[in-house]
Parts: sequence; C-alpha cells; structure tokens
Amino acid sequence: MTDPQQPPPDEPAEPRDETDALVPALLTVYALYLAWRGAHAGFRGNAAAVERALNLPAHIGGALLAVAQRALGDQRAQAGRAGDEFWTHVDAAARVAAETGMQVLAEALLWTDRRTAGDPSTTDVGGRAGEATVPTASDPPSLLAGMVATAVANAARMAAAELAGWSTKTWETRRDNRVRDAHRALQGQTEPLGSPFLSGDAKLQFPGDPSAPIGLRANCRCWLRFGR
Repeated sequence: MTDPQQPPPDEPAEPRDETDALVPALLTVYALYLAWRGAHAGFRGNAAAVERALNLPAHIGGALLAVAQRALGDQRAQAGRAGDEFWTHVDAAARVAAETGMQVLAEALLWTDRRTAGDPSTTDVGGRAGEATVPTASDPPSLLAGMVATAVANAARMAAAELAGWSTKTWETRRDNRVRDAHRALQGQTEPLGSPFLSGDAKLQFPGDPSAPIGLRANCRCWLRFGR
C-alpha cells in the first residue's frame, strides 16, 4: 500500500522555497556591501576577499546553516528509513553548504559591479527577456536570496549523500514554463554522484553550483534526487 504521506515515485516531492527565509539577513549584508564598496572603489579582489571583508559568517552564517538543516530534514523525510543515513551527517553537510552559500553570495555581490539586470541568459522565466536577473540596488534581496538558497539546499543534500555513500544523483526541475531550456534538457538525467551534469560547455555538480556560469544559476529552482 502506498504511504499517503509520500509522493508517488513518478512525482518526486519538490523542496521548499527558502528564498524568503534569507531575505532579512541578506538585506543587512547588502547594505554592508554597498557601504564597503563605497570605501573601496578600486577593489579588484575575489569572492574570498569580499567574504572576509564583510565577515559573512557572522552576518549570515547562522541563516545559511538553518536553510541547510531544513533541506536535510526534508531529504531525510522524503527518503524514509534510508533518510537516517543522510541525517547522520547533518552537521558536516550543513557546514559545507553554508560555506558554499557564502561563496555564492560573495560572487553575486561582485557581479553587481559588472552587470545590471536585463541579461536574458540568466532568467528562469521560459526565455522571456526583461526580467531582473542579477542583484541591483533597486531589488537585491529576492534575487540574492534565491540564488543562495538554491546553492545551499542542493550543496547540503549533495554533501550528505556523498558522506552516506550513496551513488547517483538525478536532476529535477519544477516542470513548469519558467524552467529555462538549458535546465529542461537536464530533467531526469542521472549521473554518478561524483560526475557533473553537462550543459553545453558548463559542468554542474548540482543546481546552483558556484563553479557554473551565473547564467545557469541565477533564478534557478532545480534540485536533486539521490539513489544507492
């Protein structure tokens, strides 16, 4: 008999949207960033330098850990008894995810200096142009929060699966008309846990992977399922 609390196998449960949970902390971080950049107009450093300068662990580390822990809790519940294997590694996986989130955030903050909204390659709205795609002074919170939340949740689940010794990962989209073509092509694709998903020349270990081009990360809502 099918457990009424569990989704059918062909309809995997989507993860919760953590965007709103991160907005308050990101408002503080963004204000700090604007003040810091005003005093360092000639800065040409990298994301790690921004992370240190803004002391991101102190200002947003706790919020990122909470997002990671909730993602791992959902993962545990959706996997049934097997989910206990993930939960054994919750602390280590959450730390990895929080570090990933701070890297993504610092890179996105630097991105505001190089681009403005309106680059359609970064939208997740079915290819429609004219949508805000990268953080701007007029609307930074939700854009930053969405990018960071996706990276943190998927990095946490990925780290837990690796530590638990699971073997495969499957890319899942939200299966709606907002999914960009590059991600729609990955829907249902399964890879060994240590192998990347390929999107053109880009390699993504998970949705929101900070090593991927920002055009494949901004506004991404995709997630992973894991198998043994």
